[in-house]
Amino acid sequence: MPFYRTLELGTVGVDVTQLEAGLKGLGFFRPSPDEKFDSATATAVRTWQRMLNIPQSGAVTLGEIIAVPTLPVALSLSDDIQPARTLVGGEDAVFGPSGEQAFTLVLSDEQASQIPEGTIVDMAYEDLTWQATTGGSTADQDGNTVLVLSNGTATPICGADCTRLPAGGTVSLRGAAQIVPEVAGPAVPVSAVRTAVDGSAYVVIKETMEERAVSVLGTGQGLAVVRGVSTGEVVVVTNQAATVD
Repeated sequence: MPFYRTLELGTVGVDVTQLEAGLKGLGFFRPSPDEKFDSATATAVRTWQRMLNIPQSGAVTLGEIIAVPTLPVALSLSDDIQPARTLVGGEDAVFGPSGEQAFTLVLSDEQASQIPEGTIVDMAYEDLTWQATTGGSTADQDGNTVLVLSNGTATPICGADCTRLPAGGTVSLRGAAQIVPEVAGPAVPVSAVRTAVDGSAYVVIKETMEERAVSVLGTGQGLAVVRGVSTGEVVVVTNQAATVD
């Protein structure tokens, strides 16, 4: 329920219950919250005001507090709300998130051409990390390509961490697209991988000189990640031997 009036000694209503519940959560109010603003409520308000270093009136005037549906929530003041600034009325004062969060990746056409649909994108904000995949695309007014990101579920990509994001219309996050997917497995020198007549890949096991078929999952820095050998086996590299890592 919005706080729509001044709350003071003698006020009765659900908004008083909300105030007392908030004060109780902060440790300033001991009784069970009810709809009556009594002396205990006033004392709790004064204690709270003392902690905030503001005048201890024992009442809460209209505009001093706001109500939100759930906590925690990220809120921010409008740029119009500044010390000594003159207000004419009707200015937006506080911003908070509403509706569903949409995650997009804004790229140039050249960048977008390298990121096919279904590419995994890792995102981070402070100590939080999320992962999503690219979906459809649109063009913005500047001619950039805007890729829509999704986690494949009905829940927001940021999940329960959405409340940690700053309030505002748009928030920029760090992100990286996995253009070349990460692979894991035994690694051998690239020069150990040979090509058979039929085009398939194989390595030679030093102990038995067996030609064993392998699947190359990825390469980089002179190494090939393969499927078909075990860590610790020794393969032949151009008349030399190398241990599988």
